[in-house]
Amino acid sequence: MIRLSCALVVSVLLSACSTSRMFDEFHGIFLTRIQEDNTKSFVYTSPDRGAARGQIRHSAMQSRRHSGQNQQQAYRAREQLEKRLFQALEQEIATTGYCRDGYIHLGSYIERGLFEIRGECNDTATDNDRAKFQ
Repeated sequence: MIRLSCALVVSVLLSACSTSRMFDEFHGIFLTRIQEDNTKSFVYTSPDRGAARGQIRHSAMQSRRHSGQNQQQAYRAREQLEKRLFQALEQEIATTGYCRDGYIHLGSYIERGLFEIRGECNDTATDNDRAKFQ
């Protein structure tokens, strides 16, 4: 039941995207960390969007009343959301040049209008990286 509720929330999030155009482009926060051993890691996370979360919660309650959505549609909607988030992350990495040789996906959290993607770069930090990203 919880899984279905989460799926409905994601589905509502995507429908909110098309109607309000609030989430047409993801504007995440790209946080970088360079450790002493030159390992580079990052977190790509959502900015605080209190009003957006409130609208999503309201829409989620409405969708529970009109539970005509099936689980497969909600699953596809979540997949599309994840795809868009990872595309936004890839764009951020390409723009900043942070992970020159790609990265390892360490984990992610995507739910209720919030997201967080954690990763570690395949390459190690250079002096230039330290100057630019610390």
